[in-house]
Amino acid sequence: MPAAPIIPENNQDSVAFAPYFLFREYFVQIAKYFKQIKSYRIDDIKTEVSDDGKTINNENYNQLRKLQVIYGTPRAAFRSFLKRHNGMMKLPVLNFVAIDWERRTDKEPTGARTFYVDKEKAVAHVQRPPMQFDLTYQFYLYTEGVKEREHVLYQIYTLFPRGEISLIYKDPTNPDNEDYIFMPLKLESNMADESELEGLDEKETRDVMRTQFTVHGQSIVPYPTREYPAIKSVYFIDTSKGESSDGNNVTEIGYDFVEETEDGHIVVDIADSVPTP
Repeated sequence: MPAAPIIPENNQDSVAFAPYFLFREYFVQIAKYFKQIKSYRIDDIKTEVSDDGKTINNENYNQLRKLQVIYGTPRAAFRSFLKRHNGMMKLPVLNFVAIDWERRTDKEPTGARTFYVDKEKAVAHVQRPPMQFDLTYQFYLYTEGVKEREHVLYQIYTLFPRGEISLIYKDPTNPDNEDYIFMPLKLESNMADESELEGLDEKETRDVMRTQFTVHGQSIVPYPTREYPAIKSVYFIDTSKGESSDGNNVTEIGYDFVEETEDGHIVVDIADSVPTP
C-alpha cells in the first residue's frame, strides 16, 4: 500500500507560482503597474516616516510626484499612509481593493493531473490543475484639482490600450525560465466623479478630487503538491508449464526506471530472463 500523501507545510516550496494562498501576488503586480504614473507637479516633501517609525529622507524630493498606490479598504489603507507622511495627504493617491471574486469551475479540467519525478528523493510530485477565478477591483483615485486628475487619468487610459491589458509575471520560485503567468485586466469604460465640490470650507486650500472606476481581472490559484513514493521498478512473473524440475517454466520480466528525459518522458529498461531450475 502506498504511503499517505504529504502536503508540504510551505506552499511556496511545493508548487510554481504559489508565494501566497489566493490573490496577493496579483495585488502586488497591479500596484507595480500603476506606479509608473507620475503627476506633473514637483514633490516638495523632504522627509517621510519609515515602517519602524524613523524619519528618512524622501528619495523623490524635488522630482515629479509619483502616484502612491495602496491596496486595502480605504480607512485602513489611509491610516498607514498618513502616518508615513507625517499626517499629510500627499497626492496623487490610488487606492484599490478586490470587492468580488467568483470561482469558475467550468474552466477547470476534470480528472487532469500534472506530475514530475524527483529521482534523488525517489518521490513523485502530483498536482491538480489550478483553480480559476474572476475578480472585480474597485479603484479610488485622489488628486489635487481637476487638472491633475485629467493628467493622471490620461496615463491610466494609455496603460490600457482599448481598455484591456495582460500583465506578464515570472515567478522567481519557479526554475523554469520559460514559464510565465498572464494576468488579464479589463478597465471599465465608465468612471464616476465622487468629489465633494459643495460644502467645502472657504478656507480650504486643497480641493481633493475623488474618482472611482472598476477593473475586472482573472487569476489562478494553484493546489498544493502531493508527494508519493516513486515506483522505480515493476516485475511480472509469468508461470507456465515447462521443463523445470517442478514442471513449470518461470519467466521474469522486469521494467526498471532508468531516467527522465529533458522533454519529461520516462525511460524504462525492459528485460526478461529464465531462471535455471
